[in-house]
Amino acid sequence: MDKIAKLALSLKEDMIKDRRYFHSHPETGWFTFFTTAVLAKRLSELGYEVKLGEEVVKSDARLGVGSKEQCQKAIERAKSLEMTKKEWAVLAGAVVAFGVQIYTELLPLGALLGLLVMVVFGGIEYKKVDKIMDNGLAMMGFIAFIMLVAAGYGTILRESGGIDELVKYASLVSGGKIGGAFLMLLIGLLVTMGIGTSFGTIPILASIYVPLCLSLGFGVPAIILLVGIAAALGDAGSPASDSTLGPTSGLNADGEHNHIYDTCVPTFIFFNIPLIIGGIVGAMILG
Repeated sequence: MDKIAKLALSLKEDMIKDRRYFHSHPETGWFTFFTTAVLAKRLSELGYEVKLGEEVVKSDARLGVGSKEQCQKAIERAKSLEMTKKEWAVLAGAVVAFGVQIYTELLPLGALLGLLVMVVFGGIEYKKVDKIMDNGLAMMGFIAFIMLVAAGYGTILRESGGIDELVKYASLVSGGKIGGAFLMLLIGLLVTMGIGTSFGTIPILASIYVPLCLSLGFGVPAIILLVGIAAALGDAGSPASDSTLGPTSGLNADGEHNHIYDTCVPTFIFFNIPLIIGGIVGAMILG
């Protein structure tokens, strides 16, 4: 047993490395082509005779297999998981765009040079430039449309006095500092999610939250914290926010990214919930 234990410990780092490698290339059931290819290659290198496909699985006996289109899509995705010249060219273009923007403080110049690097080094095929640009403009138009709708929602809230009613009700049912802080953060979350941007929400919330916070006994540092977090909550979790629309526009390059379930929901769970807890604790500490 000692020999086995020592051997297992000696392989620990390699196993951790392999686990992280496979987890960085997730695949669903029946579509584990990349994982299978890697394992088959390693076993072959060790001298094993590897049998695949119908040599080991009866195709008619499988349950839950996706359509041929899904299968082909998964195969193509598995083929593209390794970094090729194309991916390195795209990465280089992104680095150039980012670096030029920082150095020159010129966003258009950075974007132009980044695109040029991608085209010259094969990250983007020259004959597909028009199509890619059209898709990008379509995505930006979609973002602009959502932001316009959100701005209209914000105007209705301001003109109808709905925000005032929400905060007045919150002050009545808060039951003290902790309850007041929680309700203000929750209301800020809902309001900003509708407007879609914390930049447009902070002026609205500040004019109402400051008197409410003072009436509950909060000091200036706690008020600043609550107003900022109340606005940031909705900005990070709103489907109409540039904080979520921006990542989706980039991550949806393969057409497989769902804006709600792949961007908004994870952001809400892993960012907003800790932020609410931290905001309440921070406000109580700052007083």
